[in-house]
Amino acid sequence: MTLSADTARTPETLVADLRERGVQLWEDGGRLRFRAPRGVLTDEWREALAAHKEAVLACLRAESLTVVRDPEHRYDPFPLTDVQSAYLLGLGARPSPTEGWAARSTRRWSTPSSIPHGWSRPGTGSSA
Repeated sequence: MTLSADTARTPETLVADLRERGVQLWEDGGRLRFRAPRGVLTDEWREALAAHKEAVLACLRAESLTVVRDPEHRYDPFPLTDVQSAYLLGLGARPSPTEGWAARSTRRWSTPSSIPHGWSRPGTGSSA
């Protein structure tokens, strides 16, 4: 799909359309920077970016994350990450008997012949 000059575009839709095509946009010291797959950013798209440069930069600034200090709530709980949730799901509803170990497996080898080939005997450095 090509960009036509008569297409009414807001800076937000311009940014969204370019991102759908794999174009990365960012601000660097007040300048608009981009990285795009070869052949995606045609002259028409470059002209549209140049025509709406300040508005696109304002759009990118509005999206950027701003960290605000909030000492009063610094110890409040926060949502778990996906990995933390998966870990807790793996533990199950009941606490494990080891309290804090998600999984534990032990096996006692009765004789050296039962030790799998290639494993070393403790203290000898040689395989069984």
